[in-house]
Amino acid sequence: MPEHRDPSRDIDSLVRAELAQIFRETGRERYDPSDTDRLDFDLGLSSLEVTTLLTRLTSRLDEASARRVMAETDIATFGDLCRAVQTGYSAATPAPDDDLAASRQRAAARRMWGR
Repeated sequence: MPEHRDPSRDIDSLVRAELAQIFRETGRERYDPSDTDRLDFDLGLSSLEVTTLLTRLTSRLDEASARRVMAETDIATFGDLCRAVQTGYSAATPAPDDDLAASRQRAAARRMWGR
């Protein structure tokens, strides 16, 4: 029986992993944020760090989807960030009848998680 994964959990895990990487790079303690934690006030991220986080999260998207996420102006909390990234990845999902594109997306996802 095939395993069905919840895409929102995958995005949440991806965002948490990238956030943890930024914390490691800046010498901060790892912090497990809630959806309501503000990126600036609660997590202590500078605007440059938020931009770096967004850039890393959108680097795996096609150009149009990445632009949509980067153009989002209402990203204030961890939950906002996860929802924006989820929207970008959902928009980048190929149509079910496009087998080659779907296969390429699965391969890209495997590479992403195998980092």
